[in-house]
Amino acid sequence: EKQVNVADLLYETTWEDESEASYIINALQDEPNKMLDAEIYLTASKKNRDDYCLELYKKFSNLKTITVRSAFKTGLYWILEEVLPSVSGHFEQVKIVCKDGISENGLEQHNRWIMELYPVDELIERQYGVPKEHVQFELSSTQQHIYGVYVDDVLIAELNPLISELDYVDGQKKVYPTTAGYRLFESGKLVQENAILSDRERFYKTYINEFLPQIVGKLNIDVTNRDQGQLFPLFDRIEIDFTSSGIEEELNVKQEANSSFEALYEDLYFNTLDYFNELGRRLVNQPYKAPGGIIPSIHIEENIYKPIKSVIRAYQWHEKPNLVPVTKRILFNPEGQFETVEMYLGNFLKVMKVNDYLKYKIKNVYQLSTRYQNYSEVKLNYGDISYKGNVIPFFEVTEPITSDFYSGLKKSDEKHTIVFEAGHHPNEVSSTPAILELMEDIICHHPEILKKINMIIIPLSNPDGYEIMESLTKEHPKWKHHAARFNAVGLEFAHVKFQESVFGEANVLPLILKKWAPDIVIDDHGIPAREWVQPFAGYACPPIFPVSYTLPSAKIYGIGRYADYDTREVQAQNLELVAEKVNMFFEGSTFAQENAYWRERYYKYGTKWDPQKYPIEEMGNINFYRSMEVTPTYSSVSILRYPQWVALDIISEVSDEIVYDEELISCIEAHKLFNQAIIEATISTKVNKINQSGRYIKKRPIEIR
Repeated sequence: EKQVNVADLLYETTWEDESEASYIINALQDEPNKMLDAEIYLTASKKNRDDYCLELYKKFSNLKTITVRSAFKTGLYWILEEVLPSVSGHFEQVKIVCKDGISENGLEQHNRWIMELYPVDELIERQYGVPKEHVQFELSSTQQHIYGVYVDDVLIAELNPLISELDYVDGQKKVYPTTAGYRLFESGKLVQENAILSDRERFYKTYINEFLPQIVGKLNIDVTNRDQGQLFPLFDRIEIDFTSSGIEEELNVKQEANSSFEALYEDLYFNTLDYFNELGRRLVNQPYKAPGGIIPSIHIEENIYKPIKSVIRAYQWHEKPNLVPVTKRILFNPEGQFETVEMYLGNFLKVMKVNDYLKYKIKNVYQLSTRYQNYSEVKLNYGDISYKGNVIPFFEVTEPITSDFYSGLKKSDEKHTIVFEAGHHPNEVSSTPAILELMEDIICHHPEILKKINMIIIPLSNPDGYEIMESLTKEHPKWKHHAARFNAVGLEFAHVKFQESVFGEANVLPLILKKWAPDIVIDDHGIPAREWVQPFAGYACPPIFPVSYTLPSAKIYGIGRYADYDTREVQAQNLELVAEKVNMFFEGSTFAQENAYWRERYYKYGTKWDPQKYPIEEMGNINFYRSMEVTPTYSSVSILRYPQWVALDIISEVSDEIVYDEELISCIEAHKLFNQAIIEATISTKVNKINQSGRYIKKRPIEIR
């Protein structure tokens, strides 16, 4: 019995403003009528900027020369559109000296201005035939300009993009995004600089400074309730509907694209979550980690002169008493068949028949509730009900079981048991099909494996996030869609496992851990397949999510954790042996080649300039992070909670955040190969029994061999 919220509209507002293209024209009309040279910065495609330039020549006869540059990723487009085309003849190498991005009280990293050029070296290689290795970066703390470009050691051009200063949502830090506007020159001397602000920035500032405080003012916040915003949300969701013109361009380099629209989406999503983190710290001295859903819908307008517009809606969360059902009796008929159950909800007695259908829905993607029931090796169970009312299934995959009732704990005492969790972050799209394909392959082609191990599979642990992803990918099928990463209220639900909350998705793995006491826990995840851009969070991954995903570090890598108890030595050794096994499995594969490619990219743009922010722990064919500094530490991590019997706790990460077709197939195969290596290491490990008070039980945690 779960409370499924029926959300009522709490707040609605509309907003409209002139486009940055119109703002710039209006501002130029107020400038002195004398002969000037103009640099214009506009968030628009090359074609729209060229058309805009012609329009400006028609409107302003006093402008002798007009250059219209991109206000988004200014340096990248400047180098490709102006600097290198100005070089006559063949050249061998390019050096780009960038100003150090660190500033007092700023969120930007050292490599901020280098990252804004990504992937300029590969684009130069494609356009000019200069190997990407011959395009190098340097950082300077003394250079006056942000960019200096040297071709064959000769300085060709320098640039300072137009920049604005913006308060971050914590009220403490600043960010310095590139923005729209213009500079005017007279005889080479700067006479005017006017930052108009991009469409994105004007809307974002209004949203953060006006709309969010208005929404907070309508919330029923109880500062004495420590569970609010933690175990149940402050609101159901905020829907952000925004339309403007901008840049949306695929780059023909891997999965890369430049999208000012997606950048705004990312800033709206994560920075709103951080806004409520800060609100919680201010009001109750702890962040609100489950504030409510944030759903940005960003629409592309081709006409750069059309007004920009937005609709903001917030929906309520209705708090009800959380009644936990208490089972009093289970009744069997004279033939011994399970028939009815009696339970109390508070003081209310409820009698249910065993064949009563659940009134809740199930996301039957990949035929979770139909296809896999046909295998005698698969027992379908329902773990819990998600916040949005989706049943979350899990599969118990063993040798065929003929009895209706069986003990997972006994089965784990006879064989090693592995739990695989997939679909935790549904925008990481390959983990669910990968584990289902692997499960079918074992059942159909390698049934001998189930004579040695049990497999427990959570195929889609976050169905609410999956629903969000389904909705958002209809308009923008190739964006990363981090709004579908966490659960329906912006919570990383791993943090509330083993707690009584309205988030049933957090209860499924704890249920399995209690029922099966598995030896190994595998959590299959993903990372962005391309650059992650957040200009309003320091042009890096935001403080609320302090990772190094600004660009992929690998095609696939692993993360392992062990407990700091008397089991540490065994678990650390297990992790090393399994990491070596995984590394061996990837030897000679295309994935090893892709890992090497991404490792070079990651080092060149990140690690070289900030090794702590962009760490690499490589093992020949794969990166595998085992240092305690970069592995999960929260108390709900399985190996930290149950160190006496969890022998191995590993996360896999594949660069699969919204990928399709061949790339999706490749990511699925990478996940499968990773998991196959762990399965092989497990089946090679014997079950050792020890005498405990006259009973022979499995020695735990197991020691991988």
